[in-house]
Amino acid sequence: MLEAEYAFKPCPPNVGKLPVPPHIFMHSFQEPGDHTGSLAVERLPKKLREKLSCHNNQLNVPVGWGIYIVEGYNWKLIRRCVGSTIFATFILTLLWCILKDVGGGTGIGQYSIAALALVLAMFVSEQV
Repeated sequence: MLEAEYAFKPCPPNVGKLPVPPHIFMHSFQEPGDHTGSLAVERLPKKLREKLSCHNNQLNVPVGWGIYIVEGYNWKLIRRCVGSTIFATFILTLLWCILKDVGGGTGIGQYSIAALALVLAMFVSEQV
């Protein structure tokens, strides 16, 4: 059954239901080299004859293997970066106010937060 619909080696797959376990498959892309060779390319099934399509029916989802790419922002990382930048700005402002003068410290804090807002706005508008 699989031999008629997909092209991959070995056929049938010798590792469970998937041709390559996910951790080994991603390793061959993230750490390429002589030790993996063309493992991912050979073992990733390639659809033969007919193409995968839903025929304008969302309930008729085709069955197949492939690489699922999630596009978009890594919001968790963005929140961490913004939070750490705000925290560092707070510490810098607090230290400047204690050691030097209050006006200069609040000016540095205001400038830093404004610069962060502008950088984030440029980053988001560039990705759209």
